[in-house]
Amino acid sequence: MQKDLEIQKLENLRLQEMWLRNQKEVTTKTKLFDELKKENEDMRTRINITDTVKQKLLQTTEELQKDSVESNVEYSKLYAEIGVLKPLVRELQSKNVRMILSRPIYDSDRYV
Repeated sequence: MQKDLEIQKLENLRLQEMWLRNQKEVTTKTKLFDELKKENEDMRTRINITDTVKQKLLQTTEELQKDSVESNVEYSKLYAEIGVLKPLVRELQSKNVRMILSRPIYDSDRYV
């Protein structure tokens, strides 16, 4: 009977040690879980920020491309208009030269 009691005490001690180890492990696992949960939340936040930045960059790029196309169209129109006006400018310059050359020169014009 004394021997049985000794065995029971030893078993009880063993079980208590096991319980303590398990409690430490539960505490450690709980801390790890909390850290991983926080890290997961942080990563989701970063992903959301990254997605927002990507969307904004895409939108800005699309706007810039649209502006570029519009600028090119405007440039083409202005270039075509210059092409149409060049002969007129040459003609007016030519008329201006003829007018100057055909105008009589007076003494008062020389001292201006």
